[in-house]
Amino acid sequence: MAVAMLIAASTLPFVSRSGDVSPPAVAARANAATGSTHWVLAVGVSRYLDPSLDLAFADADARAVADTLAEQRGRRVYDRVESRLLVNEEVSRESILGNIRAFIEKAGADDVATIFVAGHGVRDLLTGTYYFLPHDATPDDFFTKGLRVEEFNDMVRILQRHVRHVVVVLDTCHAGAVDLQAGQMARADDFAARVRADGVFLLAATRPGDKSKEVRRLGHGVFTYALLNALRGEANAGADGLLSLAELVIYLGAEVPRLTDGEQTPYYLIAGSDVVFADVRQPNSVVVFPFQNQDRHSPDNDWMRAALQESFYFELAKVPVLHLCPLPERPTEPAPLRTRAQRLGCGKFVTGSFIVDGDEVEMRARVVDTATDSDEATASVRGPRADFAALEKKLVRELLAAMPTVRAYRLMLEALGIGAGEGDAENGAQDAPPPEASDDDRGSWWRPRLSFVAVAFAEETALAGTPVPADEPIRALLREYEAAHDAKQIERIAALWIRFSAKQHEAMRRYFDHARDLTLELADVTIEPHAEEATVALTHIARFVDRESGKPVRLEVRQRMLLVRNSGTWKIERIESR
Repeated sequence: MAVAMLIAASTLPFVSRSGDVSPPAVAARANAATGSTHWVLAVGVSRYLDPSLDLAFADADARAVADTLAEQRGRRVYDRVESRLLVNEEVSRESILGNIRAFIEKAGADDVATIFVAGHGVRDLLTGTYYFLPHDATPDDFFTKGLRVEEFNDMVRILQRHVRHVVVVLDTCHAGAVDLQAGQMARADDFAARVRADGVFLLAATRPGDKSKEVRRLGHGVFTYALLNALRGEANAGADGLLSLAELVIYLGAEVPRLTDGEQTPYYLIAGSDVVFADVRQPNSVVVFPFQNQDRHSPDNDWMRAALQESFYFELAKVPVLHLCPLPERPTEPAPLRTRAQRLGCGKFVTGSFIVDGDEVEMRARVVDTATDSDEATASVRGPRADFAALEKKLVRELLAAMPTVRAYRLMLEALGIGAGEGDAENGAQDAPPPEASDDDRGSWWRPRLSFVAVAFAEETALAGTPVPADEPIRALLREYEAAHDAKQIERIAALWIRFSAKQHEAMRRYFDHARDLTLELADVTIEPHAEEATVALTHIARFVDRESGKPVRLEVRQRMLLVRNSGTWKIERIESR
């Protein structure tokens, strides 16, 4: 029975069991568990019965991991995702073991189980026994209320006999906590090394004696922040959008030290083959294939094939909500366009055709959803061949306007008071091209999301032992912003702004009418306060059903929110699309 175990804790150096520092071989893509169920148990304790044990983000880490893994439902690796979330008062020795036992009773032989646990790992100084501290465990009774690591190991061994793979993620040693040594209880910097099972895939976030970092501006522990970015596509080395555990190890082994200025160094330990863990292709990823000349007897017009492909690629690249896959190379063997797009990890592809009829040319284009092999949008134009450039631009504009994702993005921009680029206002494209990547970005196959994260960590480390920045009112504003959007209450949203124009009000109403079953998530939040002003960088993730087409839509856009204090209360001054 193959078992993959991923341990995220503060325990070991970044070497394999043999001492070889080379990363593991990337899994064959055939290992993807198509048709299986992913069972996820996420546990996080930030609030303890004894307040001196409290942490900042263990509960937020558990929620984010559960939510992010739930997005794998119905994608290429798992048909179903069944999640259980336990945070703070819900976490006890019995609730952890009981939920693992429930997985054992329900999971199938082809399924995958992931267990994420964030909180305190401690050691009994008298007996040497290791425990995870649930919410109700204290220094006086941890040996009766704590979860012994041997109990956890036994349950994982039973679970692994019932499923195809088990993945365990532990983050159990935190720098932000008080000194845990009290009576016969002490912090266990090597807790993760005590979690053992045959066939282990193991990753630890820090070496023995180091501690996991929590940076308030990130809203997560640093390790979980990097893990979430990996699951959202930052760690996929290949072009297929499938993330293996080996790729995850490689990414975290470089990213966590970068984010912590070398304070944390991950580790992996492998016994067994690598496996595909997640489908991390970017939402709304699109590849553009060459257009077909329908008149095979007129090869002189074949230049239009590449011209149309390049024009679509250039214009689509201007729309931040779309993620362009690289221009495909000529295939070595014939394959349907849908198959080629899926191999590239693209959720959609653009294709089309043209025919020259005397002095006129007719061009057709369509966007195809690779999951269903159905058209998402279509467009066609006809006119004088001499006006090819103008017709080409009109075709692009009409196809973009017909795409539910782009149509919704345009409405969202208007509702937020963000102007679309001149000449492309109707399709949501922006004239200005995206910022050119730096040399450092080009040298990596992942792109760091925020350049100031390491600086934020350094500032917070320098302030260790002093109160963290009072950014809770800003986080409360963001929670109200999410809730007001989910409830589609425009007046609640308007109350959060310094100025909310009548034009924005009307645009928001159209956006809400357009988006059925809307939910909003603000992810990857970082806060930079500046006296009476603050800058919030975040990922705006909206999920809904397009009322016109009936298709599910996911909008994911990086934004910068600028806040100001107004009579002592934080308000939104403006929002910029990044």
